[in-house]
Amino acid sequence: MVTAAKVGELWCQRDSHARTLDTTVVSCEPSAGGAGTFDVVLADSVIFPTGGGQPNDIGTIGGVAVLDARRAGMQCVHVVAAPLEVGASVTVEVDWERRRDHMQQHSGQHILSAIAQNEFGLNTISWSLGKQLCCIEIPAAEPKQDVLDKLEARVNEVIRGHHDVTIDTRDHDESDRPEKLPGDIQEGIVRFISMGNIDRNPCCGTHVKNVAEVQCIKLLHTERVRGGNTRIFFVAGDRVFKLMQASLLRERQLTALMSTGPENFVDRVEGFKRNIKDLMKTTKKQTKELKDLAAAAAAAGVAVAGASGGDAGQGGGKGKGGSANGGKPGSGSSSIDSSKAGRGSRAPAAAAGPDSPASAAGSPAAAEAESQPASVRE
Repeated sequence: MVTAAKVGELWCQRDSHARTLDTTVVSCEPSAGGAGTFDVVLADSVIFPTGGGQPNDIGTIGGVAVLDARRAGMQCVHVVAAPLEVGASVTVEVDWERRRDHMQQHSGQHILSAIAQNEFGLNTISWSLGKQLCCIEIPAAEPKQDVLDKLEARVNEVIRGHHDVTIDTRDHDESDRPEKLPGDIQEGIVRFISMGNIDRNPCCGTHVKNVAEVQCIKLLHTERVRGGNTRIFFVAGDRVFKLMQASLLRERQLTALMSTGPENFVDRVEGFKRNIKDLMKTTKKQTKELKDLAAAAAAAGVAVAGASGGDAGQGGGKGKGGSANGGKPGSGSSSIDSSKAGRGSRAPAAAAGPDSPASAAGSPAAAEAESQPASVRE
């Protein structure tokens, strides 16, 4: 009966540079949750399951995609996209670019944490391997920039030292096992990773064979977390070159946009900020002036309207008989005075207001009044 290798003894942990492996399918069951995937256990594997702060590998088993890999007890469970026949011989292949990247970041973290603790008194309490950036967390305030510069220089000096990386295994029940292990691990072996005389730490992850494979480390920035703790962000290996390439591309774009070289970027941006600040002040001032003008114009409009209404009321009250235009008799008005309306008038010019039919322009009464002799119309 074929049995599965235990986590800690997987081929990927014995030889992290192995890319393929011929093995046997031990079990295949539908994944929990009905996602249409299957949980596969192999006799051995070059696919690393998530653990020790390191994400899982991906790859293929017999040409079927491995979507995830996790530890279940002491077994490595591969989550695949299609079922595999139990007992079948299959070839497992790891996604090498992902594996190599994870090895560079993880081994780089070991070196960084060792130097930070042994030479700078900065103890690592946790770490994270992200898709783009990595970080270690230290229980201290943010280090000064000169301290970070010295730490980075020392780490890269160690990388250039070409120290071999070795793996040492111990039984789970021996005295030098780690103080903290996952609660579900009650058996098996514990792996210790040594990097020359620089570092020796228990770790289940995949690592380089020589620290020179890490190539280099770049410390990026720090971040305060959980009160007094600090995260130091970094990248290692190929990620440094990818980050450098991205920075150079942005630099070229900014050079074209600002019509100046990188050495003048800061001064140019500070100039932009001053100009924007001045424009904002000017805009604020002009906006206030416009509001004041609008308020003054509105107030003036109300006054004019009120004056016009008052004049109209006075004309209607003082004109004898309420002449059509509100004026006084004899003041040049063409309206007919009510006291003379009976003399020679063929139609009585009764006192009427502007809305009276008799005073309407073009009415028969108005036309007849206009046709009378001047002595009648006086």
